[in-house]
Order: sequence, then C-alpha cells, then structure tokens
Amino acid sequence: MANTVFYRKVMMDGIERECTFQQTFFGYELMYQIDVNDGYGRISFRMTRDENKGRWKIAPQVLPVWIFDCEPALSDIIEEDLQER
Repeated sequence: MANTVFYRKVMMDGIERECTFQQTFFGYELMYQIDVNDGYGRISFRMTRDENKGRWKIAPQVLPVWIFDCEPALSDIIEEDLQER
C-alpha cells in the first residue's frame, strides 16, 4: 500500500491550523505522521492506534500541550479517513 497524504484544518490552541496527515507503516503497524505549522516552523509528530481504547494516540514525544489537547479531534479525523477508504 502506498503512503497516503491528506490535509485537514483543525482548531488548535484557538487557531485554525492546517494539518498534513501522512499514512505510513512501521513494519506492519499503521501509523500517521502529522505536521502542523505553529507560526514559527513545522511541528511533526506520530499517532498510533491504541487497541485497548480503540482510539488513535499521540506517540510519546515532547510536544506543546495544545497538540495533546487536540488528540481526540485528530483521532476522529484519522478514523473518518480510514472509513472513507
């Protein structure tokens, strides 16, 4: 399966920001690489599926708190994309 890229606007820290979602694999594990501009540069982070909770979670990384606050919305966007395929 080829890598898939799509874009969505997400309200983050009171600002609507465009996020780039790239579907990728680490071995056989599906992951999403997400990039967002914070006004100073690009912030890049990964999300993986937490099978126990049935949601996509931000992989352990040092990130601004406002990105973690958006985790449920980002998870919903990924689920919507997967259902459309």
